[in-house]
Amino acid sequence: MGFALGVAVFLLIRLLGGLNPDLCRGRTTTALLAPLLLGPGGLGFTATVWNRPRWRAVGLGVVVASLFPALFFSARDLSSLRGAGCAGGYVVYAEGGGRGTGEITMRAGETRTLTVRASGLNVPAGTLLTRAERLTPGGDVTLNTPAPGRTRPNEPLTFTLRAAPNAQLQTHTLTFTFTAPGGRAATGDLTVNVDAAGR
Repeated sequence: MGFALGVAVFLLIRLLGGLNPDLCRGRTTTALLAPLLLGPGGLGFTATVWNRPRWRAVGLGVVVASLFPALFFSARDLSSLRGAGCAGGYVVYAEGGGRGTGEITMRAGETRTLTVRASGLNVPAGTLLTRAERLTPGGDVTLNTPAPGRTRPNEPLTFTLRAAPNAQLQTHTLTFTFTAPGGRAATGDLTVNVDAAGR
């Protein structure tokens, strides 16, 4: 009985959440509401009626429902929100067509070729994004990118980083920002470590 009650509450919250016309706003609250309501609520109810076996079973059933289906589907909903760009999008750096990375180490005088792409933006297919990049503190490391222009979401952009032959041991931060019409943006950093000992 308690499990059925918990499932009914979960389905009601999910049904009401489906009435929200916005693809992003309010969706996180709706996704978290059921497990947060059923879990602590079920535990609190169970504790107050622990000496009454029938009601205790009801409370434990509500707690089970807070885990499945409530928490299971809520986690899936939150994941889909990120994929839809409701988290603001994200930037992926990669080298040699491999997996994404957030940090690289270069020797003095070395040149590295990488790609960067914007993902997770909730924009129509084919939307053109403006880009901006910044390398700090710079100086010993030079960034070369294609001429200023527009790219599409998930479209890799190739760029190179070159450490000066006399580069000193230092850490640099490369930031790419891709902005879609309407203001949605994806920003990400790449940490560039220069190893002067490799000269």
